[in-house]
Amino acid sequence: MQRADRVIHGTRIVLEHGLTACAIAITDGRITGIADRPERFDATTVLDAGHRVVLPGLVDEHAHVWEPGPNAHREDWTTGTMTAASGGITTIIEMAQGVPPAIDVAGFTNKRRIAERKSVIDFALWGGCVSNTPDDIAGLKAAGCTAYKVFTAWFGKDYASLTDYELLTAMEKVAAVGGVMGIHCENSALTDGFEKRLAAEGNFKGSAHEQARPEIAEIEAISRVLLFARHTRCRVLILHLATPNAWPVIAEARRDGVQVWVETCAHYLTMNTDDLDRLHGFAKCAPPIRSEACRRGLWQMVKDGRIDTLASDHFPFTDDDRLKHGTNIFAIPSGMPGFDTLLPSLVDEGIHRQGLSWERLAQLASTNPAKIHGLYPQKGAIRLGADADLVLVDPDETWTYSFTSSYIKAKTQRGPYEGRTFRGRVKETMVRGQTVYADHEIRQEPGFGRFVAPGGAVR
Repeated sequence: MQRADRVIHGTRIVLEHGLTACAIAITDGRITGIADRPERFDATTVLDAGHRVVLPGLVDEHAHVWEPGPNAHREDWTTGTMTAASGGITTIIEMAQGVPPAIDVAGFTNKRRIAERKSVIDFALWGGCVSNTPDDIAGLKAAGCTAYKVFTAWFGKDYASLTDYELLTAMEKVAAVGGVMGIHCENSALTDGFEKRLAAEGNFKGSAHEQARPEIAEIEAISRVLLFARHTRCRVLILHLATPNAWPVIAEARRDGVQVWVETCAHYLTMNTDDLDRLHGFAKCAPPIRSEACRRGLWQMVKDGRIDTLASDHFPFTDDDRLKHGTNIFAIPSGMPGFDTLLPSLVDEGIHRQGLSWERLAQLASTNPAKIHGLYPQKGAIRLGADADLVLVDPDETWTYSFTSSYIKAKTQRGPYEGRTFRGRVKETMVRGQTVYADHEIRQEPGFGRFVAPGGAVR
């Protein structure tokens, strides 16, 4: 009989080949056994998952924490990772934005040190490239970045978008080190022009934000990025796809041998432009939430395999950040929270309404992002030798989201999910076999989380 620290068993455990009844043995934070029943192991503690579904902990590849920098009042590494843990996320891959941004080894190392002191779950880090700044592609790779974040659209002086020449040359350098470039794809000339036109017309409705950033602006930028990828042989991750109508250019690039993955986010799958008008600036993000036809089209892509990953793009703001701009939708900052609603959204809308399978959900939100970012097989799956990162979900519990019970730092009374009812709730989150979240409480102290670098072979 195999000895183990802990055994978890149940009738609905999501392994890589599908949903199955089994028992999982955990020793020293790793999965050391998988058997048909718990009696196969001699364990110190045994947990019966009962009717709950046991998933691999989510690997959120599109996470924003406002620390370091002057905006940590919106979110910091402790509040952010506590919020993530309560939503079933066991590893976040945090974007390179910040002040200073992680565009060189110094900025990357500074962020890693802060996170190691404050995170309650495991984390990895993006590197990045910004305009008119010497990049350090090789140095960031050596420091352990998983991928390189760039913008084709202007989002401020602290993380300036690349010119076409800068983008092409950065792709050449990323390709040379075997890296992955994650790209926010929008055409700034188009979005700026449409925004000025709508403002001049006095159109400041929530849906005007989508009109100012139309599908053509996203599709054109994706087309250009994939042309550059074809030329440089750079591997590319298209971030937060908001329109299914970009698929033909993506499919063509794949046929031509371009290695391109596609990410979308929960808010594009659960909201449409009616929500933009209803919530105004509280549902503003970029690319914008689009039509109901786009939402349905994205779901079809999720189900048939054309979408590779699902993420949160957690990027919270305070109420004052938005309300101080009045009704001017174009002045209100873009970004929404999403850590603690990512998995509930995917269970409620995906499993119960769209017929998504549990194994497909695990692929999209855990396994595939871990593979793309080089964290698999240490992260992203329930398999022998992997870290015991698990989330237990009650698939049928109905509950209503309230900012008052969220760990998010920038609590907002008018957030996009405030008052929304979900079917499916996270009951327990484990990182390396240790319970981080259960019974609506965080069970670990800041600093429990560990940095994870690419190439994490099973230990």
